[in-house]
Amino acid sequence: MAETPEDPIAVKAFMEVSIVAHLSDLLFARQLPTGLTTAQFGVLNRLARLDLSETLSEVASAFRVAPATMSSTVDKLRRKGLVELLPCPQDGRRKRLAITPAGRRVRDEGIAAQVDLVAQFGNFVSDDEWQTLNAVLNQIRLQLEEATGTIELAPTPDKQA
Repeated sequence: MAETPEDPIAVKAFMEVSIVAHLSDLLFARQLPTGLTTAQFGVLNRLARLDLSETLSEVASAFRVAPATMSSTVDKLRRKGLVELLPCPQDGRRKRLAITPAGRRVRDEGIAAQVDLVAQFGNFVSDDEWQTLNAVLNQIRLQLEEATGTIELAPTPDKQA
């Protein structure tokens, strides 16, 4: 039987990140307030963490999804009273998405639940190791964000001819 060459360490690391992302997403989703998806939480978290309002296109771009996909997510958040669409001061035809006080409370509840979840798994990783891991992952994320801005991404269904 032929020996299979060892995968490069960077490929192994990306696979680990992918697996960790999937498993943590599953646990994360279970901790969110009832009826809230991870995608919806992501929008609330972005608006609260960055303390801003954005157009639908800006939010969609930040999450690397089609505006139609983000529109659906935002509509569900609006119906729950967690975000609102405000007139854009620079362009009356556009709307800006902003988090409501109820949305901020739900986001804060989600963060508190995540803190409790991480505490259950944090015993085997020191604070220094978390800091190092976060710094390295941040560097990789920044490089990936730059790369996705310079290469053609697969077309989304709403952009295909």
